[in-house]
Amino acid sequence: MSDSEDAYGDNGDEGVEFTYPNDMHRLRACVTCNLIKTEKQFIQAGCDNCKMYVTRNYGFVDYTTPNFEGLIAITDPKTSWISRHLNLSSCVRGTYALKVRSKAVEGMDRGYGRREDE
Repeated sequence: MSDSEDAYGDNGDEGVEFTYPNDMHRLRACVTCNLIKTEKQFIQAGCDNCKMYVTRNYGFVDYTTPNFEGLIAITDPKTSWISRHLNLSSCVRGTYALKVRSKAVEGMDRGYGRREDE
């Protein structure tokens, strides 16, 4: 373990928080990047990956869905093999759906994640 790493292998990405659902009820996934949060979290803060784009143009119902399969927590998107496999390397640390079964609103796709329609 290097001097810059803590006991969990974190190299000090301070200011970068881990986005996770704070409740297991009423979960939704962003149809663009697959990030999972509760309805309330999406209403309050939007999507952490697509935030500027979606809060300006769409309501949370337009860019999220309750129809997803599986979930995975990604703690280091830049080096994780699963984040590379799911095309999430440039996304925030968080909980993601493995498969989202809804399409993004036309003109909203930013290339994050893999959806059923691909």
